[in-house]
Amino acid sequence: MANGGFFVMTGRLAFHACGVLVLTFYGWRVCPFIERLEFVELAGILAAAMLLGALARAGVEPWLERREGRDLNAGLLRPGTQWFFLELGAWVVAGVAFSAWNLAWYGFPIFKSGTKMLAGCVTLGIFAAAHHLLERQRLLMDRLVESGNLRALRTDRFDSIATRLVRFLALIAASGAVVILLLFQKQFLEYSQSLLRGHPYSFRAVVLEVVYVTSVLLICGWLVARRLAANLARLFALQLAALEEVRSGRYDTFVPLVSNDEFSRIAQGTNEMIEGLKERQRLQRAFGKYVSPQVADAILKSEQGAELGRGREAEVAVLFTDLRGFTALSEGLHPSQVVELLNEHFTGIVEAVHRRGGVVDKFIGDAAMAVFGLQGPEGCCDAAVEAALEMRDTLTALNARLAGRGLPSVEHGAGIHFGPVVAGNIGSPDRLEYTVIGDTVNTASRLESLTKELGRPLVLSEAVLERLSSQNRARFDDLGERAIRGKADKLRLYGAAML
Repeated sequence: MANGGFFVMTGRLAFHACGVLVLTFYGWRVCPFIERLEFVELAGILAAAMLLGALARAGVEPWLERREGRDLNAGLLRPGTQWFFLELGAWVVAGVAFSAWNLAWYGFPIFKSGTKMLAGCVTLGIFAAAHHLLERQRLLMDRLVESGNLRALRTDRFDSIATRLVRFLALIAASGAVVILLLFQKQFLEYSQSLLRGHPYSFRAVVLEVVYVTSVLLICGWLVARRLAANLARLFALQLAALEEVRSGRYDTFVPLVSNDEFSRIAQGTNEMIEGLKERQRLQRAFGKYVSPQVADAILKSEQGAELGRGREAEVAVLFTDLRGFTALSEGLHPSQVVELLNEHFTGIVEAVHRRGGVVDKFIGDAAMAVFGLQGPEGCCDAAVEAALEMRDTLTALNARLAGRGLPSVEHGAGIHFGPVVAGNIGSPDRLEYTVIGDTVNTASRLESLTKELGRPLVLSEAVLERLSSQNRARFDDLGERAIRGKADKLRLYGAAML
């Protein structure tokens, strides 16, 4: 902030120094009284008048600084209007002081001389005040960005950028028109006197004076426009930086509210959008603890959301797995230990399924159901088999931990079948469950039930084997055709002797 204040002061002094030079030449061209003075004398009087205006401004600045320092939001609610008129007032004081000195010391008339110089001071003062205001606003932006907790800032008084530009351009047009009229008034008087005296009149001087004044106005306008463009670029940068964070999936960002114009409304809207995305992410994570993250994401992205009766057909591989010996084990455990044991077991199952793109559909006691291929059937049977292999590895690790606690080991069986299902929301309007249903699900459950009878930890149907890679297919033996409870036709089954 200290460095920023230094640059503001430097820019102000530069404007004042240039103003002395511009007004010196301007006074010579618009006022026949002032053109009698020497350049150094005129410049010295103007410099002294500028110093007087600066001193008057310096007496008020500390009060505004303290007021703005107490409440940063005040800088938004009152977007520099006081600073603008304070700076403009310093130039008006300079113009009045200059005219009063000329009246008292040289006897130059106020209306024929003083008003012309005052008009010049006001015109340059408008540019200087606008430039200073924009620099102050840039400093305020930086202070607000550094202050933190900008989510709480709100702007109660909207001040449109377009409205501010119209006001500024109207002031410039009015003051510029006055200056041009004063120039033409002086030239008209000189032209009238030339006609009366019969002397030739040079219009070249008129053109040069108009070019001079126009050039000064254009240069000052360019300086103000340059400062305005820098401020707008800063506002765009803040907005784009936050959007880039959001695009990268980081929702702990926000757009600082550093103005009370259209940008503040855009920032507020963006912040509300970020909060909505953050809430959506939180819900999705929480939802994903009760259903698979893929299912949670699909429901949240669905246009229908969680509506009863919505479903789609798909060909998938369904895997059922169940613990053996768990009932006997749980009889000797405290309920909290049973829950802990199940959580250990299911953690391995969930990780194995998710690693291969599957969806854990549900837990049923000590059993679990997983689905592979909801996004497409390619490779889903291999994924189901490899997930079952990993489950066997995690079960071995679980049994090692049970042995360390002096508890008996457990086994599990798994059955896999491939076929059509309907995936969708099942239940009542008040209680829905996203699941898959169909004969494929029932068959996979029956295959899991046969694992103990067949003495194989993993049993799958011929429909699954046909879709396996040669490496996975080699793991299974032909168990022949078997009758499946609830099905009229027998199924050829395959089992893995050791996983």
